[in-house]
Amino acid sequence: MTCVLQSTIELPYKAIKSNIGESINLLLHLERKDGHRQVSELVEVRSYGGEPDQYELATLYPRSQQAMQTKAGEKSGLSEDGGD
Repeated sequence: MTCVLQSTIELPYKAIKSNIGESINLLLHLERKDGHRQVSELVEVRSYGGEPDQYELATLYPRSQQAMQTKAGEKSGLSEDGGD
């Protein structure tokens, strides 16, 4: 968003945020532990509300779920190194 605001194209702030909300469907957060990348969280971007000025997000794969599965000795659908 910063790049768009710094460009010479003048767009309203809410239009930029709305466009981002319509363009991005999923956010994947990876973290590195012990030299390996692993999925930390997967979030769905559902929409952007202009008046409350916030994105509506839904967590699809939370960190807490990963921690519980690791403790139980189960494997998740997502591999620990971030690949399938």
